[in-house]
Amino acid sequence: MRIIVTGASGSVANAKVTLRTPFKNVYFPPGAADNGGSFGSAYYFCHRVLGRKERFHIDHALWDSAVDDVQCEAAIKEADLRVRKMEEPELIETAIRAFERGEIIGWFQGRMEFGARALGSRSLLADPRRSDIRDIVNLKIKFREKFGRSRRAFLKSTLRSTSSGISPRRTWKRSSRSSPRSAR
Repeated sequence: MRIIVTGASGSVANAKVTLRTPFKNVYFPPGAADNGGSFGSAYYFCHRVLGRKERFHIDHALWDSAVDDVQCEAAIKEADLRVRKMEEPELIETAIRAFERGEIIGWFQGRMEFGARALGSRSLLADPRRSDIRDIVNLKIKFREKFGRSRRAFLKSTLRSTSSGISPRRTWKRSSRSSPRSAR
C-alpha cells in the first residue's frame, strides 16, 4: 500500500505513519505544510488550464533560491566575519572538532530547500544527544521562546528499537567542558 502525506505534519507524526500503519511506501513531499499547495496549484494550472502535457517529477527539494560564492563573500564581509576556505576533508574534520567542543554549526550550501520547515542546505547542526541542545538553539541563536520544534538526525548504527519506536543509544558522556559557546 502507498500513501502521500501532506499538510503540517511533523517528524513525530511522520514516524507514526511509517511505523504504525500498513503503508509500506510512504512519501512526504517537500513543502508538505500548507504552503506546499503552491506546487499543486502550479501543476493544476499548467496541465488543466494551459493544457500542457509534460510531466514534472519532484526528485529533490531544492526549489528555493541559491547564493553563489560572490554573494556569500559579500555578506561575510558586510558582517565583518572571519572566514577561510577549506577543502571538504578539512571542513568535515573542523565540523567534528566543533561538535566535540559543544559548538553549534551554521551550515549553508547550494540552493535552499522549498518549504517553511526546510532543512538540509541551510541548517543549524548540533549534537542531538545533548538534552539541552534544543533550548540552547532556540534561546541563544533563534531568539525564540523556550519551546520550538527541532529535527534530530542520528547515524543508523546509533539507533535501537524500543516499545515506543526508535531512539538513539546514549553513548555521549558529558564533561565539565560541554557547554556550548554563545553564537558570535
